[in-house]
Amino acid sequence: MTRSLSRDAIAAIVAGQHGDPFSVLGPHEVGGRTVVRAYVPGARTVEVVGRDGTPIATLARRHDGGLFEGLLPQRTRYLLRAANDSGSWTIDDPYAYGPVLGPMDDW
Repeated sequence: MTRSLSRDAIAAIVAGQHGDPFSVLGPHEVGGRTVVRAYVPGARTVEVVGRDGTPIATLARRHDGGLFEGLLPQRTRYLLRAANDSGSWTIDDPYAYGPVLGPMDDW
């Protein structure tokens, strides 16, 4: 498990005040390994699954507000399966795709 995020970065993500969430969330190479971070408020657990639903990795909760993090055995396309006492749901991680707006869009 990696602990590469500062407390300030975690607090900013959970508060919705981080200036560049793509730099924190989604898959990232850290020390030669692929780390996935996800912000899923209301989830008790989050698991990375393949597009076919096959379990790949379980993410550890880094903050009670819903920040999770874990290592992937290899970089691959994935979904997130979250759960809490009310049930489970599967979501596509929007941060797995990278930013889609460029300077011209900002203009």
